[in-house]
Amino acid sequence: MGLCLLAGSAATQACAARLPPDATPIPAVVVRWEEKTTAVATCQVAPGEWSSQVTIRDTDVDWPGRALAAQLPERGSEVSSLADALRRRIVVPLRAEPAQETSVSARFAGVVAGPRGKSLVFDVRMHANSSDAGMCHRWTMDADLSGVLRLRADDGSLETLDLSGLRRDTEALCPDLVAPGAGPAPRVCNEGQEILRTR
Repeated sequence: MGLCLLAGSAATQACAARLPPDATPIPAVVVRWEEKTTAVATCQVAPGEWSSQVTIRDTDVDWPGRALAAQLPERGSEVSSLADALRRRIVVPLRAEPAQETSVSARFAGVVAGPRGKSLVFDVRMHANSSDAGMCHRWTMDADLSGVLRLRADDGSLETLDLSGLRRDTEALCPDLVAPGAGPAPRVCNEGQEILRTR
């Protein structure tokens, strides 16, 4: 069995050429990112607002949804195949740039009934990080997101993904640029909300 998240005729043809005849195509899912930050202290890392959207699509056959629908994980268990698939497909923007490092965990929460039928529900956590350094300072950007992923219970296709959480920028100055005795401990420059939601 194979699955595709498709968008556009070219992607559809490319994917279909690699799939067995009984493969189930999954419509592309648009994910909306919203990032809002507020200045906490005066730093070189400036605050701002940014929003964008990406289309999650799969032109390979490694989406694990059908296998999970065919054989449910134990409730409360970690599902590494789903976490890996999400990590490969979702780019977390930090300050409008892709995060340098992203980790994802997915834990099966159970089966629920909804207006569109039964859904497989997973608790998802995602941590994204980027950092860099200049001649006299070092900055770090982090986002910790959590929320729920729903897959259709009949075929494992992605139904909804809704994550949100805190994002924070910190900056540490060189020791000779801070007040005596203060030390170069990192301070929070900006903080705000990061939201990921399908529509």
